This record gives sequence, structure tokens and C-alpha cells, in this order.
Amino acid sequence: MLEKVRSFLRLHPNLDLILSGISLVYIWRGVWSLTDMFTFGTFQRGAFWSYLIPLVIAFAYIYLNDYRLKELIHTD
Repeated sequence: MLEKVRSFLRLHPNLDLILSGISLVYIWRGVWSLTDMFTFGTFQRGAFWSYLIPLVIAFAYIYLNDYRLKELIHTD
């Protein structure tokens, strides 16, 4: 199953690039928001899950994508 997803993403590199970029934004948002939540003591159960779930999904996507983020770096 995982190999089918990887081969599909290899056929559609722009989709892979978009999903990798969105994953990086979700990682940034989740880490930033959870850090603020625990640092300033504004813990709310609903907000906690809305930050944690996308963070876990984004990490899983990056992990299953073999950490191939070199497409995001523009080198000329």
C-alpha cells in the first residue's frame, strides 16, 4: 500500500511538493501553538487536539515520504 502511494506521488511531483509544503506549515503551526499553550498556561482541550492531530499527520506524511524535502529548496 505504501509503495503504491509513493509511486503515485512520484508520477505527480507537484502534488508531492504541495503536500510537503502543507505538512511543513502544519508542523510549524502545531509546535508553535502547543509551545504557546503550555508556556503561557492557556491549555484548552479542544485547542490541544486541533493542534496535535495535524502535527501528527504532518510528521507521518514527512516520515512516510522518506524525508524528501529537497524539492522545496530552490537551487540555481
